[in-house]
Amino acid sequence: MPPRQVDRGLQALLLRTWWQPRRSPLAWLLWPLSALFGLLAAAVRLPWTLGWRKPWRAPVPVVVVGNLIVGGAGKTPTVIALVQALGALGYRPGVISRGYGRRRTEPQAVRPDSRMPKLGLAPKPAWRDASGLSL
Repeated sequence: MPPRQVDRGLQALLLRTWWQPRRSPLAWLLWPLSALFGLLAAAVRLPWTLGWRKPWRAPVPVVVVGNLIVGGAGKTPTVIALVQALGALGYRPGVISRGYGRRRTEPQAVRPDSRMPKLGLAPKPAWRDASGLSL
């Protein structure tokens, strides 16, 4: 079976398992990995929790738009609406986006002539829809 078909089949299985009202047998089987991940995440956060390390504070207000779903959850339209609403209030918001599917690793400014493969899927439509947007 080609890798793309395996990925789609695995994705479909995990989505069916994830969105169940009760835990499925697969969820119970994966629970130990979930517990291990939780312990590791807590260990990483521990220095900040105990006050050994200070959190970094951005010099400007920051809003993060994200969720548990990759793609199709409405993150880009939400960002566009936020940018437009903040702009109407006199703010000059900027947006940082990794850009799903992008090929470059260094930061890339979005311009009207920018090509999608360099940016990924979401940044250029967001820039086009929210005029004056710094991306």
